[in-house]
Amino acid sequence: MADRDATHALRTLSIDIGGSHLKASVLDETGAMLVDEVRVETPDPCSPKVMLKALARMLHPVKD
Repeated sequence: MADRDATHALRTLSIDIGGSHLKASVLDETGAMLVDEVRVETPDPCSPKVMLKALARMLHPVKD
């Protein structure tokens, strides 16, 4: 596989859905975090619709 330059580097969105917190970050090919972790409390009660809205709000800061 050819080397990737910075603009085409593989990135992975990492999301941790826990009982008390939701966490997200962007990782490089080696698993190193490229952006600071974003952490919010898990909504309670948490229907699927509420979870998706919480994830969307939380991911806004890591999308770039």
